[in-house]
Amino acid sequence: TYTQYGSGPELISPGNLAGWPALALPNGFGDQGLPTSVALMGPPFTETRLTAIGKRYQQLTPFARRRPPLPASAGA
Repeated sequence: TYTQYGSGPELISPGNLAGWPALALPNGFGDQGLPTSVALMGPPFTETRLTAIGKRYQQLTPFARRRPPLPASAGA
């Protein structure tokens, strides 16, 4: 089940069940430093258009190039 993931995946699940294409893209970091994302969903058979929109979004925004800070113990 998706209950362990909070409210995010429920927004995409109906589209998955219907077979609609969806794309999740990074859009920043939350209060605790974890990555956040925005989901795009298109009508059936629009994968090419959705992918082009996602590619352009990543070219115009810095989010795909950012990395969350690692805790000091991560390198040990």
